[in-house]
Amino acid sequence: YDDIPVEATGNNCPPHIES
Repeated sequence: YDDIPVEATGNNCPPHIES
């Protein structure tokens, strides 16, 4: 998940980086 910024967590994308 290096592609998706942590900012997108819950903002635009599902909470997959929270893991």
